[in-house]
Amino acid sequence: MRNLYLGVLLAPYRLDYYNYISEHMNCDIYFQLKGFEGQLFSTEELEKKCTFIPKYLKITRLMGDRQVVWGLRKLIKENKPEFIMVPEFSFLAMQVILIKKLFGYKYKIISQCDDSYAMLIGKGFSRFHAWSRKLCMPFMDNLILLDSRAQTWYQQHYHKGIFMPLLTDDNTACINDDVRVKAEQYKRHYKLDGVKTLLFVGRLVDVKNLSSLLKACSLLSFKYKLIIVGEGLLRDCLENEAKELNVNVEFVGRKNGINLTAWYCCTDVFVLPSTMEAFGTVTNEALLGGCNCVISKLAGSACLIKEGVNGFLTDPYSVEDIAKQIDKACQLPIDSARSSKMFITFADAMKSMEEEINRKVLEVFHVISHLEVGGGGGKSCF
Repeated sequence: MRNLYLGVLLAPYRLDYYNYISEHMNCDIYFQLKGFEGQLFSTEELEKKCTFIPKYLKITRLMGDRQVVWGLRKLIKENKPEFIMVPEFSFLAMQVILIKKLFGYKYKIISQCDDSYAMLIGKGFSRFHAWSRKLCMPFMDNLILLDSRAQTWYQQHYHKGIFMPLLTDDNTACINDDVRVKAEQYKRHYKLDGVKTLLFVGRLVDVKNLSSLLKACSLLSFKYKLIIVGEGLLRDCLENEAKELNVNVEFVGRKNGINLTAWYCCTDVFVLPSTMEAFGTVTNEALLGGCNCVISKLAGSACLIKEGVNGFLTDPYSVEDIAKQIDKACQLPIDSARSSKMFITFADAMKSMEEEINRKVLEVFHVISHLEVGGGGGKSCF
């Protein structure tokens, strides 16, 4: 018996999550796609970091990015899963629901849902997504949600929802000597001593709201340098705007590995001013690197911020508020060891999610209680 995780593709920001559920939750992990044109990571390199063997489903594309999976009933019949995790309210989720109903299977269905609270209340979905949610929700035993506010929304509307943000394993994200050496090189090369270092990491596209960030920096009254890590269609426009506003900024291109971690290690304040952000894994990365953060209220990762402790939330549509929150965040302390500013560890969050699935979906605690009361005092096998 093996549980099933059916995903879209092997994503780097969920690698630690995949490894955990494979090892601790008895999951075989399947993906619909092995990659996509223009992706910024190597699937082959990611596969080497997996502690499980990634498997791939046979698919046929219907329209756009929607696809039908073949051989799904055979896979379910062979594995006899207690639960199946499915991607949101996709065609694949509908197939899993239909097979369960047609053949009388007893497995539980859990949606891996990336809805942020801002997307829910702002109707930031396609008509298909909104329709498929209404269709699928009665058949979902529960959902795993990245945003604690989205969890509250789903509990209020559907009485379902388990919170598990997108987190990197603290043990794999530690700041080592190589990272510190690279951070010192950055400080010297970009002349960061004596100035507050501000950082953005991400694609240079409209929803990241970088024009507002540049305008906010032009209002700051202290010495700063803004570092923008990433590439995108708007780079030339943003560079021109920065010159017009006289913003002290460096566009350093896309970075990975220690070259990215080192930027977190030498930054005072990380800023994510997005107007649309399902989560924003960079917030977790920045907090693990010891940064204080200014995060858009509309980002799912706003749930990682305790205001006045590890950062502040901002209204992404107000340039003045972005500047104000950056100023406040620059006054928060940072220790020289660059200790993590996360208030929950990856291990604790995963353990909590696992317990919630056992209790709310698999009803393990209920079964244990029943066996202990009615089973003559014998211990459960759970």
